[in-house]
Amino acid sequence: SVSLLTFATACCHSDCPQNTITDTNTTFSIIASQQPSMINWDTIAVQHIKNFKGGEKELIAQIYDDGPTRILYGTLPSGASVGTHTHTGSCEVVMVTNGKGLIIYDGDTINVQAGQVHYCGEGHSHSIINNSDTDISVMNVITTL
Repeated sequence: SVSLLTFATACCHSDCPQNTITDTNTTFSIIASQQPSMINWDTIAVQHIKNFKGGEKELIAQIYDDGPTRILYGTLPSGASVGTHTHTGSCEVVMVTNGKGLIIYDGDTINVQAGQVHYCGEGHSHSIINNSDTDISVMNVITTL
């Protein structure tokens, strides 16, 4: 069977500004799309974020940010991870679009693969680990509550 997951977002203003997010020892820029109803990934810079959230190696990502919602299209190479972090005042949906790996959710280990979706609600913690020999790609939606 084929499943389709569609993400839609709209900016709260007509001209999204450039934003900066600071993470553990890393600062990176986020360029928002000019068309609020469609995200043009070709206009968003690719970031190589070392040790994201305290994880291993790097996350290669493009990040759209309109303020209350961030959408991340990213890849974790073999052996890379996003460190364990808790969502306080936000929640996150992670759709695995390619590859396979592990998600640690509130201390429990879950095997994930392309086509599966993980939800981390407010107050919960999670991490994603690429323990395979190939890249794992994800599409994440983080919403401020």
